[in-house]
Amino acid sequence: MKIVDPKTVIEESIRKIVGPDVSFVVEHPKEESHGDFASNVALAAYTKFSKENPRKLADELVSMLKNDTQLSSVVNASEISVAGPGFINFWLSKEWLTNELKNIITSGDNYGKDDSGKGKKVLVEYSSPNIAKQFSIGHLRSTIIGQ
Repeated sequence: MKIVDPKTVIEESIRKIVGPDVSFVVEHPKEESHGDFASNVALAAYTKFSKENPRKLADELVSMLKNDTQLSSVVNASEISVAGPGFINFWLSKEWLTNELKNIITSGDNYGKDDSGKGKKVLVEYSSPNIAKQFSIGHLRSTIIGQ
């Protein structure tokens, strides 16, 4: 069973609109009144789209996001809103949450289990520089590329 990550769905939906060269963040806000997830995409992208202010761009993005079928399978599209200078707030849909809880209950201990690496070997390397010497760029090189 593949677990759907709502944050990834939100990021992909935004990325379809703004393109790959805009750097933005989707995260859980500190205050619950700001939704389950919030994004600064309008603040990050308003110069690219030649808008005079990020809030207007956020309003345009919200109207486009509300029509995204992939996003509306996870997020309550009618509750996507703009806050402050241009933050976009998202609330997870009750239907998605209910279905996800049902999946957790019916899957039991198998929920989230992934066999994609089964039978493959894993190599774990770690850095162990001499702590009696000052750490140098040479230590960093061997830490990054290994020996």
